[in-house]
Amino acid sequence: MDSKWKKLKSETSHQFKIFDIRKDFLVNPRNNQTVEVTVLETKDAANIFAITDNDQVIMIRQYRFGIEDYTLEFAGGFIEDKEASQAGAERELSEETGYGGGTWIYLGKIAANPSFQDSYIHHWLALDVQKTHELNLDLEEDVKIVLYTLDEIKNLLDEMKINHPHAISCLYYGLKYLGQLT
Repeated sequence: MDSKWKKLKSETSHQFKIFDIRKDFLVNPRNNQTVEVTVLETKDAANIFAITDNDQVIMIRQYRFGIEDYTLEFAGGFIEDKEASQAGAERELSEETGYGGGTWIYLGKIAANPSFQDSYIHHWLALDVQKTHELNLDLEEDVKIVLYTLDEIKNLLDEMKINHPHAISCLYYGLKYLGQLT
């Protein structure tokens, strides 16, 4: 069994718009040495594998500042304080795509990046969603909606055209739920 790391203290060193930087001082159980580690404290987020009422998968092409390029991914984003995971997922799908309604299935959660983040990504499958309104994007967002069939999505994955890890994880669990994995 793994030994628990003892936390001696924590302190927040910087606060930013989407994360806080926390310094933890821990005792490594392997060698009993104290180490300082950096943790990004962020809100949990939701990722939505949405399929329209005419069987089109909704993907978005979005500019990502970290890699200075666009990625093909699912709609998603931070869950607001005191907002339930599904409510956050529904809001993000609505804001980024203009789609809503349908049947919602919780696929589970994954750690965002457990090496230095404290948050989780909640995966949702939304079936039979419909276009209800225009996009309502945040100032920092540049999003283009792209619709694909399930077969096209699987091909894009095989060709490594989907390279956002949260989208790949959500896609895996969604395809598994739909019985589409071979």
